[in-house]
This record gives sequence, C-alpha cells and structure tokens, in this order.
Amino acid sequence: MKRQREARRADLARQREALASGDERFLPVRDKGPVRRFVRDYVDSRFCVAEWFLPLAVIILVLSVIQVPNMQAIVMMLWLGVIVLIIIDSIGLGLRLKKQLRERFPDTPKRGAVAYGLMRTLQMRRLRLPRAAGQARRAALSTDTSGFTGASSAWLAGLGGVRNTVRQELVARQLDEQIAGRFPVGQRLRVLDVGMGQGTQALRLARAGHSVTGLESDASMLAAARESLATEPEGIRERVRLIEGDGRETGVHFLPGSFDVVLCHGVLMYVEEPDPMLAGLARMLGPPAGCSPSSCGTRTRSRCVLGSPVTSAGRWPPSTPPRTPTAWA
Repeated sequence: MKRQREARRADLARQREALASGDERFLPVRDKGPVRRFVRDYVDSRFCVAEWFLPLAVIILVLSVIQVPNMQAIVMMLWLGVIVLIIIDSIGLGLRLKKQLRERFPDTPKRGAVAYGLMRTLQMRRLRLPRAAGQARRAALSTDTSGFTGASSAWLAGLGGVRNTVRQELVARQLDEQIAGRFPVGQRLRVLDVGMGQGTQALRLARAGHSVTGLESDASMLAAARESLATEPEGIRERVRLIEGDGRETGVHFLPGSFDVVLCHGVLMYVEEPDPMLAGLARMLGPPAGCSPSSCGTRTRSRCVLGSPVTSAGRWPPSTPPRTPTAWA
C-alpha cells in the first residue's frame, strides 16, 4: 500500500509538471493526442472574449453591491452584453475550429474536441493548462537571455560582412547539392523556411523558381525580409509568402504534408526543447521530401538525417548509410 501511494504521488507530480511544460508523455488522457494539442494551439493563438469572463464577472459583482438604481441598471446591461458577446464569439470560434479539425484530421476521432477548446477559452490565458506549445516557448524566451530576441539588430548590422556572406554561400551550395540529388532536375518545389531571418535563402530559392513560404517570429527580421522582397521582380514576389509566426506553431498555419522541403537554419540553438519543434516540422513534409535543420550554438553546426549524422560537406559518413524518408542538412 505504501509503495502504491508513493507511486501515485510520483505520477501526480509528473502530471503537474507536464501540465506546466506541455510534455505530452505524462499528460492526463483528456489532454493527449495531436487533435487536443492542435486545439490548444489554435485557441491560444487568438483573442477570445470568454477569457475575460472571470475578471468581468468580479467587476460586475463588485458594482452590483452599490445600491444605486441607475448603477444596478448599468450592471444588468453590462452583464447581458458580456454574455451575448461570449456566446457570439464562442459560436464563431467553434465553427472555425470544427472546420480546421475536419481539414487537418479527416481520419482521426475528434469527439469532444470543440467543447474542449471552448472550455479552455473560459480560462484566463496565463492560467491555462496544459500550456500550448507557442505559449511555452514564449515563456522560455522571456526568461532566457540566450534567445535571439533582442539580437536581431546586431545580426542585421552584420549583413554584407565576410562572415555572413561566406556562411550564406556555404548553406546555398549544400542546399543546391541536396535538392539536385533528391529531386528531378527542374521540379518546382514547395519550400518552408522556418526562422528565415532576412530571407537570403528564401529569395534565392524563389529566384530558382520554387514556391517559398517564410516563417519568422522576429519583427525586425521580418521587416528586413519584406524590404528585400519588395526590390525583386513581380514574378519572384508572387512565389514568396512571408508569415509572422513561431516555428513551434507550424500546425496552426499549415496542413500536414504541405511542403517538399523544410529549412530551419540557425534556430534550434535558441529552442530549449527542440524535439517537439522538429516533430512538427516533419509533419509539414509530404513524401518524398527533405528537412534541413541546423544549429550553431558553440561555433559548430549540428546536422542530422533522422538521427544520423551528416558531415559538414553534406555527405554521408562511410559508416552511416542513408535512410528513407530523407531529412537532410
């Protein structure tokens, strides 16, 4: 009995930690699965009137104590207005969420998912558990001085320098080599560039004829990319779409299998737990496809092929055969 109680306490402790961190391995059954994870991310990515229900209810309750006839009438109208707004907003959110779930998870059971999302809207954003993936990342970056936030000005100031020019040229050559080795010559690819920065590689691929979507969370970097895009010919501008967003929230913006190639360069060293992000990027790929993740946290570049290393030149080590499907750097 004592061992059972201790085991139960340990399970509850892991569950509480998982609710705060979003670690799905130890979440309650009601919160597990890709559908519930998507619902959390979808709800938390937009403003909902219902999240102000509790604060407004407290204010209305305090005002109702004031024994003034006019004040009582105002309180009743305010209370009625809040309820109507919440109902209208919830109906709209429920319909949009149901449509997204049908499109993204056509063969997955979705029973109770919409109600799960609507109940989440009634909680204040900071108190919602489990935490959404994007919310957990923003909280980590707000307390982590090693994050990229705030360093964009220094990065942009170094554009055009020798170090950045050489780095971009090396990345471009490796990308060209890998694309040529894995796709037919002349095929127009759908490319997602996560953390695209100033858009150097995104624009280069668009000039080569590919359709490129750039995802960037830093406003300064996104502004620089848009400025560079504005100078390109119309035909190239039509092939590029720039979106402000977080690399951990790709499921909110895109359907699974939407891209042939996913780039994620210079991003992973700023992410405390990169595995969920890499899993999300992998879901964006449709077979056959390639994923190019890289991290250069300590003046080194970490490249992986579904867990297998790739040399800095982009070639397989003799003892490491390639696997399929392919993810490359």
